[in-house]
Amino acid sequence: MAVRANNLRVVERTSYYRWIEGEADPDLRYICDLIIREGLSPSEIADEVERISDGSVRISYMTIFNWLEGKTKRPQNRSLTWVGRALGLERRWVEAAEGTQH
Repeated sequence: MAVRANNLRVVERTSYYRWIEGEADPDLRYICDLIIREGLSPSEIADEVERISDGSVRISYMTIFNWLEGKTKRPQNRSLTWVGRALGLERRWVEAAEGTQH
């Protein structure tokens, strides 16, 4: 990976760095669609995350606002998981059906 010494800015990125150029993470799009459908504000979601985690997790309302505005392409897994929980979702890994594994 090429790096500039003065500010360590990444110049080259590998192909796995992005989903598709310009597109957001599919899980992020799903969560944003759900937020919009439910009519919740970023502040309401941030407050609900803090409530259901008994104050141990805080997600900035600006994080959620930036998701909704399309400014975020690759959200942190932890943030996405907790916002999903606040929306009544549960994430889990499920084994793929036989023959569909890569």
